[in-house]
Amino acid sequence: MNDLKQGNKKALQVSIVNDEVTFKCSAISGDLKITMKKKGPNNLFDFYEFSKDDGILLTNPTDYLMAIKLRVENDADGDNINSRFFTGGNHDYNNRMSGTKTATIDNLRFRVDGEEVSSFNGCCDQLVVEFDALVNAYNTTKEDGTGRNAMKIHYTLVIKSECVDFEIDLEALEDVVIERYNGVGFYLPDSTIQFVGGKSGKYPITDMVNSESLSTTEIIGETDRLQIRCRIEKEGLGMFTNNEFPYSAFSTRDNKAYFMLISRDTALAKDEHCYLRGSYSFKAF
Repeated sequence: MNDLKQGNKKALQVSIVNDEVTFKCSAISGDLKITMKKKGPNNLFDFYEFSKDDGILLTNPTDYLMAIKLRVENDADGDNINSRFFTGGNHDYNNRMSGTKTATIDNLRFRVDGEEVSSFNGCCDQLVVEFDALVNAYNTTKEDGTGRNAMKIHYTLVIKSECVDFEIDLEALEDVVIERYNGVGFYLPDSTIQFVGGKSGKYPITDMVNSESLSTTEIIGETDRLQIRCRIEKEGLGMFTNNEFPYSAFSTRDNKAYFMLISRDTALAKDEHCYLRGSYSFKAF
């Protein structure tokens, strides 16, 4: 399907070509255009580029949909079972930047106003993107990329004129322990960040600042040309009950800001689930 008949009320401009999605809503965000595609060593679907008619504002070299640190309880057969490295997201084997995968994508599909499509060019009210990330544990990863998947992370992204809502469902494929999970965040160089419901003020993103509160459910990053807001719902992993730190959000020297959802060992039995809901919103200047 290449196009749909649309009325003038449709606010979201969408292009889907070869599993690459570009969308724009002039009424909300000026001429900001956002591209999402499969990227990185694991070829997972994520935010890739933010641009305006006069040029590129940001190309994302890392992950907004975050990696995870987990181990299997039984039959650890990886090549470096004590590595404790993150897997999935933008993380390859042992974080070597070698490109050796620690996850794979499955079941990527698109629905435009409720109708499943493989390609599209036109306007709509809503685009839904769904996919699974099948993720190795750090003690099942293999140097040749054939590590055993221990977690299925199902993503539902609902792209509307005003925001991108997300629901992330984590399912244990066997008995596992999650050691660290940040869930979502953003990369925004040369920005200031602020925490909604936490430490007041604006800070350079590279200051390694934290929210000093477990009440923070929104992080705002802003440059002179782009604003990114990442918000999570106060339910599921957004309750921070598996976080042992006295803060729920923080930034790093790598120009990234994220949440702290799981920071203590959290066991999931085979077929057990946990989840996260929230949204991204964007504004160009």
